[in-house]
Amino acid sequence: MKITKKVTRPATEEDVTVGMKCDLCGNLYKEEDGYDYCKTKVKLETGTNYGYTGSYDKYKVDLCSVCFSDRLVPWLEEQGCVVQREEDSW
Repeated sequence: MKITKKVTRPATEEDVTVGMKCDLCGNLYKEEDGYDYCKTKVKLETGTNYGYTGSYDKYKVDLCSVCFSDRLVPWLEEQGCVVQREEDSW
């Protein structure tokens, strides 16, 4: 038989993202601001998985849309990368 008792837990604090800072230019930006939407993701995850356990390394860069399109994309193209652009609507 499980024995229980009521426990009152105090309110907790949590970190909530309110903005982003570009790792290249240092400008502050928001991923969503009203109707505007801008999310950039540049990351690499490598590791091993052993079923219920494992480990990995994660590399992540936060870029504003200007640095992504005006600095990263041209550099990637100079290296021979074919950058794909898609338009979408909903």
